[in-house]
Amino acid sequence: MNNGRRSRVSAAVLLGVACLFVTPNFTYAQNQAGVTEVREVTTLVEPVDQTTQVTERVETTPAIEPVNTRASLAVPIENPASSTQNATAIPVQTAPNPVTPVQAPANPTAETSPNPNQSGGAWFNIGGMEEPSLEQPAGNPKQIREAYQRILNEHYNQAIEIATSLSQSPDQFLRANAIEALQPVPERVLLLVQRGLTDQASVVRFASLMTIGELKFKSLGPRAVQLINDRSESVRAAAMFAGYETGQPVRINRLASMLASDSSGVRRNVCLILEKIGDPSAVPMILDMATRRTRKATPLEATLARIVAAKTVVALGDDSEIEVVRASAYSGYPEVRVIAIMALGDLDDRVMQPALSQMLTRQMPQQAPEINLAAAYGLARMGSNEGLATMLRYANMQVLEFDGRKYPAAPLRAQAAAGLKWVNDPRAAQALAKMLKDPVPQVHIAAADAIIASRARLQQDANWP
Repeated sequence: MNNGRRSRVSAAVLLGVACLFVTPNFTYAQNQAGVTEVREVTTLVEPVDQTTQVTERVETTPAIEPVNTRASLAVPIENPASSTQNATAIPVQTAPNPVTPVQAPANPTAETSPNPNQSGGAWFNIGGMEEPSLEQPAGNPKQIREAYQRILNEHYNQAIEIATSLSQSPDQFLRANAIEALQPVPERVLLLVQRGLTDQASVVRFASLMTIGELKFKSLGPRAVQLINDRSESVRAAAMFAGYETGQPVRINRLASMLASDSSGVRRNVCLILEKIGDPSAVPMILDMATRRTRKATPLEATLARIVAAKTVVALGDDSEIEVVRASAYSGYPEVRVIAIMALGDLDDRVMQPALSQMLTRQMPQQAPEINLAAAYGLARMGSNEGLATMLRYANMQVLEFDGRKYPAAPLRAQAAAGLKWVNDPRAAQALAKMLKDPVPQVHIAAADAIIASRARLQQDANWP
């Protein structure tokens, strides 16, 4: 299904791992008639110029913790509530069945088109957005590649310095993301992971251990296995992975017992580790975990764990769970939709390409902007530039207006950067270069990550174009 393509970091991003993006805490939902309504939950939000309270109006579904949208494994999510400040909030909808993903349409392209004349509820407006130039790059394929590579080369050192600087940020998530961003540069990330192994934040220790395993830093193997007794269960799992990949005598089969953890976040992280190990013999125990629901898991957490398990099974070569991922792209939970849509891109599921193309056309308030960007990301992972215009627009977006109030759009800019990373086009590189100067650290680390990864991928791909 995935044609052997493995991203540098798993698209968990999207797959239930906490994200670095800070986001406004507003929600909306559609009732059965399709009319957008605002929910009855009072949340403290932070508009562009002042802090105010917004009281929402419907008394149905309680607020759900947001989930990340970044393709990143480096953030343990044992306590999802503790990482909401770094997760992308997606407007909440009523879930018809919160545990079992809803049935995908027989024709995945046959989504109902939004009605621009529909009245009622709150409407989103986009402000401060520059319309990007969508003019096709001039020249033949070789010239376009050279232009793309030239832009990446011009800004590569700047991206390296940004990531290196943010590795010492007081924000633990930025420190972890900096380690991830520098994975394609082993000589620069080695010192960071050495320091990260003793970081007070479990997220940084986790990122360091995953990097040691992925890059097979054998010299750090002995230190990595010392963390098998870490107080964080996710860190313990990552230490087993690092030890296994660096040739240390670890009992990797202990990961199986972690699939039964009471923490859905731990179970999701273990699935992602098993995917990176790439052993198909793990499929039966993952499937067994997927059907269990611990008493501590919320409906949303259980659904996210189910999707991660299904995605891992497919990535390991068993397509029996692909329909779970496909159906989840139509879930009542927008968070679940984002994760599933991006997973479809990572799995290179071309059957769903027309459906993702359709999702690009649906606008707010019928569809959250994060879903548009997830569809653009998925298409980019499938090798299509169809979502480029969507990503370029949100990359330039400054504010999001909701019921007359303005909210920062930094989470959407950062999500756009995650998608632009997979587009081999000079326009994508230009947008990322501009985002390196973004005033929000979460945005320019996302852009730095994208530039570093894009340049590394381009150097390895001698066949493009």
